[in-house]
Amino acid sequence: EEAIPDGWDIEDISCTKTPTSQTSTSVTLDLEYGDDVDCIFNNSEIPPATLTVIKKGNPTQSPSFDFTAQGIGLLTPDVDDTDDFTLSAGESKTYNVRPQVNGDDYVITETGPTVPTPAGDSAWELTSIECTVNGGTPFSGNVNLGSVEVTLEPSDSAVCTYVNEQLPRLQIVKNVVNPGDPSDPTEFNFATTGLTPADSFDLGNDDVETFVDVVPGDDFTVDETIIDTWTLTSLECTGPGAENVTTDVLTGVVSSTGLDYGADVVCRYVNTKEAAAAYLFVVKNTDPATSPQEFEFTATGNNQSPPNLNETFSLTGGDY
Repeated sequence: EEAIPDGWDIEDISCTKTPTSQTSTSVTLDLEYGDDVDCIFNNSEIPPATLTVIKKGNPTQSPSFDFTAQGIGLLTPDVDDTDDFTLSAGESKTYNVRPQVNGDDYVITETGPTVPTPAGDSAWELTSIECTVNGGTPFSGNVNLGSVEVTLEPSDSAVCTYVNEQLPRLQIVKNVVNPGDPSDPTEFNFATTGLTPADSFDLGNDDVETFVDVVPGDDFTVDETIIDTWTLTSLECTGPGAENVTTDVLTGVVSSTGLDYGADVVCRYVNTKEAAAAYLFVVKNTDPATSPQEFEFTATGNNQSPPNLNETFSLTGGDY
């Protein structure tokens, strides 16, 4: 009887004398005087299978994520092994596994980011797990559990791709321009729909309101309340995903029919203080002061903002 080492299989046993009994690993012979019997045991090494885990991210600069792999022969032939590893977007991990002849199951599980999401950043979601074996039909894992089970036989080649995507983020930035008072403390009120946590908020110069974990594909609006003597002179949204945001500088409204995963949009409101009104007085004096004569005047000039001055009027003595 042959003791088969791990990672090897026995193909056949042949003897020059017919055995009285035979199993897959042993033969029994009745030998007589003068017998000269040869028995040949043919062994072959069980070819390994490969199991590759690929990590993709949106955006591509993702944090690292923790994984656990488990299965027979993952690290040592015929041993049910478990191995922990981490991957960031663009990285991969390959195992040369030793499944048994009839195949074994291997489980890959993503347990989450290696470190917590920093404050002010949106969280990451596992949106897809897709595997193929020997280039065959793709099959999906369970994104809620972060796991997939792959059955491998010797010489199989499996590839599993995990895709993590960052939830959208929206930032509202306020800039105030007041030439007469650079430290103007005026705050502007904003109302929102479709965003959490606040339905309204106030911002002063250089203040920022950040919305993290925005639900992909959900509508939202941000609306600035107009303040007398202030003009919204600029409203612009930039960053990944800004093409899905509409701005209206006349109404102060930012709106969107939904942001995609990976969006990181910054919308900047710039309000400028209107110049204080100037007054021009025209006084008519006559001699004699009691004369009823009317005098015609025309006043013209360029104002800082429309409409320009263009007025005709008449005055008598003592009027202004």
